[in-house]
Amino acid sequence: EAGIDPTLLEQASARVTGEQYVTLFRLLIERCNDDGLGFFSRPLKRGSFALSVRVALGAPTLAVAMRRMAHTWQLLQDDVRFVTVREGPLVGWALHFSAGREQQPNFMHEMLLRIYWRVLAWLVATRLPPVRFDLAYPCPPYAGSYRHVLPGELRFDQPHSVMWFDAAALQWPIR
Repeated sequence: EAGIDPTLLEQASARVTGEQYVTLFRLLIERCNDDGLGFFSRPLKRGSFALSVRVALGAPTLAVAMRRMAHTWQLLQDDVRFVTVREGPLVGWALHFSAGREQQPNFMHEMLLRIYWRVLAWLVATRLPPVRFDLAYPCPPYAGSYRHVLPGELRFDQPHSVMWFDAAALQWPIR
């Protein structure tokens, strides 16, 4: 239904188009009624991601929006928390997985970082250039394709997966 040739599943280096990926993602969420695609210990009912974004819309700054989204996310599930961290002139939003859930598939780290990095940029209605992405797993064989998904310096085998950007952005207004 997503227009993906089933024979591609047998090819480790096969890729799909952006349109196919989005279609597949939407179909899975709809059929499973789970925004988390079955990766969490309990389903994230359809609309959970949207709810976590809606709570940020009235925030005065990106910092307040991030706090609101992190709080809402914690109300919806227990497996991972979004934690704001600092490193000199950088601020990061780190994924802190609960005990026993640390070994999430790479895709879960990638998906959460990508979705919320794009959401933060959308909330401030401008580019939010990522300085780097820390990833809490070893460098995978497909890391060469990350430049399209996680554009920034990549550091693997880190304690937590984190998206990093200039801390000055925390004071940017929500548009």
